[in-house]
Amino acid sequence: MSTANMRGDQRLYGTRSGDVDETTHSKKRKNMRGRKGKYYSQVDDEDQTFLEQERRMIDGQISLDELKLSDAELKGLQKIVVLACGTAYHAGLVSKYAIEKWGGISVDVELASEYRYREPSVDKKTVVIPISQSGETMDTLMAMRYAKERGAKIFSVCNTNGSTIPRESDAVLYTHAGPEIAVASTKAFATQLVAMFLIGLHIGRERGTMNSKDAEN
Repeated sequence: MSTANMRGDQRLYGTRSGDVDETTHSKKRKNMRGRKGKYYSQVDDEDQTFLEQERRMIDGQISLDELKLSDAELKGLQKIVVLACGTAYHAGLVSKYAIEKWGGISVDVELASEYRYREPSVDKKTVVIPISQSGETMDTLMAMRYAKERGAKIFSVCNTNGSTIPRESDAVLYTHAGPEIAVASTKAFATQLVAMFLIGLHIGRERGTMNSKDAEN
């Protein structure tokens, strides 16, 4: 490697303090601050979206008017199926544990892209919960339609008001997450998780399957 190239590399990586190009480093720091301002604001937004969900708690009681199931239907539930892709699928996997514990009901979490191809058993005593940030996820939409045609109740968790999945659902719980800019999708994941936990708490309380400690908390 020539001396010029070596010095160029040293300037790039800062291995020799005397060769560091301060102008270049200043620009890099400025760009990083700009990126952090853009992406880290998504993390800051999570607090506001959590507050939106907390408003559903009134005197320790969960108000989910969107969940249009009678007491008889809730008690007669035999299975919940969560349909999702990507980040939403992982939110479903985590919430499965909470809903099964609090609601005392079996929860299947399915990749929406595979669901309808194996002809799963679904009927009127099944509640299907599609989770989608955009409300337009095609695999999730098609899987939801498959279940609805077979009599399942559709209760979607979505961020985008007026999108296709909420419009074709029997009920919808909006996450109020706003636009997701960061590729990591932390805000969408967190708000979907909160929404699913609220559903689990609501079902558990209405069915009387929560233990006293969980109910108090």
